[in-house]
Amino acid sequence: MSWTVILLPRAKADIRSVGEWFGSRNRRAESRWYAQMLRVVEKLATNPSHYPQAEDNFNADIDLRELIVGRRRGIVHRVLFTIGGQIVYVHRVRHAAQDTLSVEDLAFD
Repeated sequence: MSWTVILLPRAKADIRSVGEWFGSRNRRAESRWYAQMLRVVEKLATNPSHYPQAEDNFNADIDLRELIVGRRRGIVHRVLFTIGGQIVYVHRVRHAAQDTLSVEDLAFD
């Protein structure tokens, strides 16, 4: 079974911002970041319910889940998403050191 993955506007902006940050330091790192994000989308399209609930899961009405991306210290990001039927909505991509989300930080548009 395959799910459709939709990157919401804030998630796209997050991905672009991180890519630009990597690009300002190393063009190859920027390319690797975008390739890694494509692999994330592929993983979420395969089995999104495999990933655990996020610690930011502050509302029982929202089943917020996370996929951890990266292994090197300082370069770990959290892909925060929800599942609605056969659609995976990626709300945000945040550095692991960032504070937990508030409801306002989630994108539902």
